[in-house]
Amino acid sequence: FWEGLCWQALVEWYGKFPRKKTIEYSLVRFMVSPDKTVAKIQKFTLFLEKYIGTSVLQDNRLVKAWKVTIQDYYLQICQLLKEEKLEPQEWQRIGDVLEGLDQAKYSGMLSLAGDCFYRAKNLKRAVNCWQVSGQTQKREYNLAQAELLGIPDGFPYLEKANADDKIIREWEKAGKPDTQEWLNFTDYISRALKNKQRHQDWVEYLIKIKRWKEIILAIEKCSAADQNLLKIKLVRQLSRSNMTSEQLLEVRQSYAIMMKEVLSIPNLKQYLSVLEIGITFEKIGELVPTLQFYERFIYSQRNLRLCQWTRQRWLAMKLKQQEYTAVTDPKRAEIIHQEIIKKSDEWGINRSDISLAPPRVYSENITAEPTENNIHFPAINTQKAEIKITGLPQDIKVKTLGKEMGAYSFRIAALEVKRVKREQTLWILIRDTIADRAVQIKVKNQTASVKTGDIKIEATDGKQLSFECPNRQYRGVIFYQNSSPRVELYIQGLSNKICL
Repeated sequence: FWEGLCWQALVEWYGKFPRKKTIEYSLVRFMVSPDKTVAKIQKFTLFLEKYIGTSVLQDNRLVKAWKVTIQDYYLQICQLLKEEKLEPQEWQRIGDVLEGLDQAKYSGMLSLAGDCFYRAKNLKRAVNCWQVSGQTQKREYNLAQAELLGIPDGFPYLEKANADDKIIREWEKAGKPDTQEWLNFTDYISRALKNKQRHQDWVEYLIKIKRWKEIILAIEKCSAADQNLLKIKLVRQLSRSNMTSEQLLEVRQSYAIMMKEVLSIPNLKQYLSVLEIGITFEKIGELVPTLQFYERFIYSQRNLRLCQWTRQRWLAMKLKQQEYTAVTDPKRAEIIHQEIIKKSDEWGINRSDISLAPPRVYSENITAEPTENNIHFPAINTQKAEIKITGLPQDIKVKTLGKEMGAYSFRIAALEVKRVKREQTLWILIRDTIADRAVQIKVKNQTASVKTGDIKIEATDGKQLSFECPNRQYRGVIFYQNSSPRVELYIQGLSNKICL
C-alpha cells in the first residue's frame, strides 16, 4: 500500500495497526483528504516542524511516498499564497519548514520559503532565500531590497519592480528634496514621472534643483497649456539664481528663443516684473536681445525709478558689448564707447558705479520709488519705535516710520511693505512699485479687511482671512480673532514666511 500510494487503504490498515509506522501515518492523513483546509495544512506544518534539523527528513527524501507528499504540500502552500491571508507568524512558521526541507535536499523549496518570509515581513530572510535559489527577478525581491535599503537608496530596485507610483509618492512625501543624497537618484525620479506623464512636475523639480541645461527640453514635452506657466516659473528662478551665462553656454540659443516666447505671453506684467525679465536676459548672456528689452523702458515717463534702473543696465550691457568687440572690431568698439559716454552723460549716470554683473532681484538699488496715490495710511506720532518682525532675509533693511510704536517699512525686490500698529488696530500696506498696485490691510475689533483699488473685502466671523496677488508674487494670511492680530506674508522666492 505504501509503495503504491494507496492512501485510503493505508488508513484502513492503520485502523488495524495503530501503533505501527506512526511517523508515516501523518503523511497518510494529510494525503487521504482531497480537500486540504488551512487547518490541515497548518497541522501538517507542525508535524514537519518537529523533524526540521533531524535525520528523518533527509533519510526519506528519496522515498516515493515522502517525495509525493512533500510535493503536494509545496503545491498547497503555493495555492495558499494566492488565496489566504495568514498572520505573519504563520507565514514565518511555513517559511522555516520550507527552508528546512531545502536543507534536507528537497528541491524547489527555497524560493517558496522566500515567498512565505516576504508575507511574514521577514525581508532579510526572504531576500536571502531568493538570492540563493537564483530567483532575483521576482517583483517581490526588488520591493524587499528597496525596503531594506530605504529611501532614496532603494529607488533602483523600485524601478525594477515597476513601482513608479511608490517612487513618486516617497519623493513627494520627503518634500521633493534638493539635497545631494536625493540628487544622486534624479534619473529614477525623472523616469517615474515621465512614465506617469507628469512632465510638469519634473520641470518644476529641475527648476528647483537648478538643472538649467535640461529644463528647456523638458518644458517642450509638457502640454501647451502648461508651457507658459512653466516658462514664467523658470524666469523667476533664473533671476534669483547664481547661474552664470557660462553655465548656459551649450543651451544659450534655446534659452534666447524661450525668452522671445515669454515676451509674447499675454498680460505678462501680471506674472513677471521688468527686473525679473531683464536680469534673466543678462544671465542668459545674449547681449542684443537684452539691450532690445531694456530699450523698451529707458525713455519711459510712467515710472522714473524703473527708467533710471533700465538705463543703468542698458549701459552695463553696452560696456560688455564694447569689451567683446574690442578685439574683433576695434572701430566698432570705439563707436560703442562714444555711445556709452554720450548716454551716461545725458542720463547723469556715473560710469564707475555701473556693475557688469547682473544685480540680485532682492536688492534696494533696483526697486522703484513708491508713491502713495490714493491709498490711505495712518499718520504717525512721536512715541518710541519698537520693531517686531520675523522671517526677513538678513540683507533687507527695516526703516522706522518716524517714532511710531510698531511702525516700520522695508522693501523686497519691487515690493514695499509698511506696517503700523496702534493699540488694537493694525494697518499694513503692500505695494508693487513696478506694477503700481497696492493692497491695504486693516485689522480692528476682531475684523479684518483687504482693500485694493475700489474693491474691499471684510471678514468678521472667522479666525483668518487669506489673500493672494494675481501674479502670485506674494500671498498672505490675516489672523484677526485675538488680542494680538498678525499677518503672515509669503513672498515668491523666499523660503521663510514673514510675520508682521
